[in-house]
Amino acid sequence: MLLGIPSDSFVHGEVEVVFLSRNATSLIHPLDQGVIRCFKVAHLKLTFSRLINTMDADPVLGLTARWKSFSNAHCITDIKQALGATNHG
Repeated sequence: MLLGIPSDSFVHGEVEVVFLSRNATSLIHPLDQGVIRCFKVAHLKLTFSRLINTMDADPVLGLTARWKSFSNAHCITDIKQALGATNHG
């Protein structure tokens, strides 16, 4: 553990989560103008698309119930799909 942050990473399929040090923000901040912004848009579209599909499939299922069924595995899968949507290289 370095500076209170785990030194290891987490890998799930093709997605790797790496913990950055606290002072990394100033180094990666310019990415927020492009790459991270595109990812956020893709992830938001995916999230709302899933919510709409869930509501269409089961109108009785409330929004709160949908969020309660959302797991970390769902989140990682969504991140992978959002990243794939931004790879137009």
